[in-house]
Amino acid sequence: MCLFFVSAFVAASAPAFAQVYGAVTGTDVSRAESAMVSVYCRIPGTQRAWVSSGVVIQSDTTGDERRGEVVITTAHGVGHYGDDRHDECFVEGPDGGHYRVIRTFNPPTLASSWEDWAVVVTSRPFEGPAVRLPVRGIQGVEGDVPVAMVGRDFTNPQCRLSRSRRVNDGGRLVYTHTCGSRRGLSGAPI
Repeated sequence: MCLFFVSAFVAASAPAFAQVYGAVTGTDVSRAESAMVSVYCRIPGTQRAWVSSGVVIQSDTTGDERRGEVVITTAHGVGHYGDDRHDECFVEGPDGGHYRVIRTFNPPTLASSWEDWAVVVTSRPFEGPAVRLPVRGIQGVEGDVPVAMVGRDFTNPQCRLSRSRRVNDGGRLVYTHTCGSRRGLSGAPI
């Protein structure tokens, strides 16, 4: 099982919000894909880097008030568990620019998949237009719920979402999923 923060891509007709499940529109999928960015962290002592997908999160601040971007991604892509130094990490923005990571929030260890999450903050906002997705909690998930992951087969019946029994956050953000993934897709929106 993998861990996922239900944060970005959940439309009103998406499976997590409704008892009767309907298809997600192409517009919703396109919007979710547009909010995806790549997070790069150099592997210490090498010329290589960890690469993960991330989702740019919408905040209450707008325009001139925005100091940086907030991205939800995976801890295993960020590396440096419990390390305050973020000089080796950056987010590639929608404009192709590199935005230095100045703050990372993630568990101090990666003892299990339940701790495989990270929230990173960039040093400045993206230049030009960018899609930012709102954070939304899921309500009423009972048992397994079918979902789709951006970048994967949308008809995969094995891709399911269920409430985490190991993390008690009141049923708001932390859920597990059984969707298969591939390198670089960790952190993709569901």
